[in-house]
Amino acid sequence: MRQPQNNHVDQDGHADSSRPSVDRYDQVGSQGLGSKAPMPLYIGIGLVTILILIAAAAALSKQFRHQLALSIVRQPTPYTQLYFPHPGTLPGKLKADRKNTFKFAIVNDENRTVRYTYIVLLDGSKSRHVRTATVTVSNGQTVTPSVTVVPKERKSRYQISVTLKGMNQSIHFYGTTS
Repeated sequence: MRQPQNNHVDQDGHADSSRPSVDRYDQVGSQGLGSKAPMPLYIGIGLVTILILIAAAAALSKQFRHQLALSIVRQPTPYTQLYFPHPGTLPGKLKADRKNTFKFAIVNDENRTVRYTYIVLLDGSKSRHVRTATVTVSNGQTVTPSVTVVPKERKSRYQISVTLKGMNQSIHFYGTTS
């Protein structure tokens, strides 16, 4: 058997006994220089199996795919638009005891067909219900109902409003009779 060598030398060339001696042969041992123990095969197979199971669950689970789509793809926000398509043509000067007609638009972007109920009010010194009607609008479609109001009072200011029932949306304009 070999004797361990002390490779540490001080300034005078003498062996430094304060440092432990190292036997290069004992350090190497049975694994060889610088080699690490390989990962056991069963751990590698286990990890691959887990990854395959996750991929299969993702491919087969409708719920998982849906959640993934919600997380990655921007989802549209459903909404309804209520507006006057030609505000410049609204009757600002109303004729008392005569028909005054205007149009409004409902746009359905709710991602489904919706049945809308709208209410039209003529509000002057006395409020008056003009019309309640229901329209069915397919997704992405627009309806433009035409409404007629007949104010009764002369020299009065009226507010004409359209409200979508249950939608918390309304629009209005003002008109004055002569």
